[in-house]
Amino acid sequence: MNKAKKCVIILEIEALPHEKFSIHSKPQDEVIECLMSLLQDNRNTIIIIGHQSKQTMEDWFESLIGFQNFYMAAESGFLYKIGKEHWRNLTETIEMPW
Repeated sequence: MNKAKKCVIILEIEALPHEKFSIHSKPQDEVIECLMSLLQDNRNTIIIIGHQSKQTMEDWFESLIGFQNFYMAAESGFLYKIGKEHWRNLTETIEMPW
């Protein structure tokens, strides 16, 4: 029996099922519905990582943004967003003294 109290699921957009694979292909509606079902359980956290722009990510995953346990990382992780919060720039949150 699984005794884990929380689960983090990290997905790369290109690994999700698409009708016609392309970096510009929106994930299938069934995928979004499945993710929404998982997010309804607050013990699950989902992180989606993609090369796409923040606007594209927001357009594709608009129905999931209201969940506080849903994270997005756009532009290969340089921009990230938690739920309805504003986008943050990774380079603003870490020191790079070089």
